[in-house]
Amino acid sequence: MLKPPIVEPADEYPDGVNVEFVQFLPDGELKMRVHERGVGETLSCGTGIVAAALATRHWAGQGAPNQWQVKVPGGTLGVRMFAAEDGEMVGLSGAAELVFDGQVDLEQL
Repeated sequence: MLKPPIVEPADEYPDGVNVEFVQFLPDGELKMRVHERGVGETLSCGTGIVAAALATRHWAGQGAPNQWQVKVPGGTLGVRMFAAEDGEMVGLSGAAELVFDGQVDLEQL
């Protein structure tokens, strides 16, 4: 598990922030780990995965792929960018697995 990242100035983010660590791999692949505020390191983060793929494609410049494979501790997800009538759309694909099951007594909250 990652140690919580230190984000400064801390007083600007009193509730913390989500931080993604992204490594570019060859052939349109990324490796990512994410620390979510209030939770710690998580197995995956759909919005973070999409953001990492979009940012990497932007930084890679012209000719960068529109499809990426993003490897996270919870598995590998695919991100695909494609043109649509009202701009660009992004699709996220991958397995969805139940990793926790529990019950909450809402009357006790």
